[in-house]
Amino acid sequence: MKYASLVAVVLAGPALGLSTAASGMAVESPAAPDAKAGSTELLYIDQDRALRAIGGDGTGDRAVGALTDVYRAQWSPDGKAVVVEGNRDGVNALYVMSAAGTGVRRLTFGPASALGPDWSPDGKQIAFIRCGTGGQCNLVTIPASGGVPRVVSRPGQISDPYCYGPDYERAVAWRPDGRALAVGVWCDDDSGGDYTAIVSAATGAQIGHVYGDDVSWSPNGKQIINHAWSTTYDGEPPVVQLRSAAGSLIRRVSPPSTDAIGWEQPVWSPDGRTVAYARSAQDYGARSAIVISGLDGTRPRVLMRGAGYPDSPPTPQDWRTRP
Repeated sequence: MKYASLVAVVLAGPALGLSTAASGMAVESPAAPDAKAGSTELLYIDQDRALRAIGGDGTGDRAVGALTDVYRAQWSPDGKAVVVEGNRDGVNALYVMSAAGTGVRRLTFGPASALGPDWSPDGKQIAFIRCGTGGQCNLVTIPASGGVPRVVSRPGQISDPYCYGPDYERAVAWRPDGRALAVGVWCDDDSGGDYTAIVSAATGAQIGHVYGDDVSWSPNGKQIINHAWSTTYDGEPPVVQLRSAAGSLIRRVSPPSTDAIGWEQPVWSPDGRTVAYARSAQDYGARSAIVISGLDGTRPRVLMRGAGYPDSPPTPQDWRTRP
């Protein structure tokens, strides 16, 4: 059984409705505002699928635009704009707006779905997964100003056994040097779990792979964080992991998952020192949250609390330094 790509953190103490024993990790209450953290802003999707942003110190929670049915979103490299995957008319399409949520313009058109976008490091292109009505999905780029999409990678260019090309449930992550992209791919059960291909931005050819999903590159491109299911694929919710850029496991960042709690959708802080991820409530009695911790899982603190199961948790999308 696979779980939706949504994560959170264990909430400490009875006031948060969950004991530390349930998580295996004590999570601090929201910390006093921190001047440095306050200069950053985390983009997230709330439980009603609306786009919001909150300061890294937990203050200044605000709506970003008025789009509904939002599924993915990313800040532009300069932090002044946002690309959003939303559904206004029954088709998932991409929209670009200012960081304040104004000046919304549609970027993709037609019956094909546009999914999981990310900006190129120079801000000139946006990569995404495009799925036609026949079900085939390709990795595509389009000028951020609008224009004709270009197919970067087709299913036949994904060379690993049991995997068949970009997956409509996954997202794209551009490596900071602009020369490669991570793209979630669809695999059958013989692959052992979810999987991310690393492809050349120039040719679309596969040049590597990572076990797990929702890859986020470190600011220097030397490491990634992602979430992954058990290597035995026993149906437990995922955990957040730190890996080398080549995919080698360095350590687990989140606590172990349980039947009640999963840990997913991590993003790096702008300075590369901390990560934010979601705790998803997988059972009644658990509550979701967005948590911030060190790369080794130390000093976790709740940035914001979500609702209880079975409501969808708030999910981190991207983290910027305020311009």
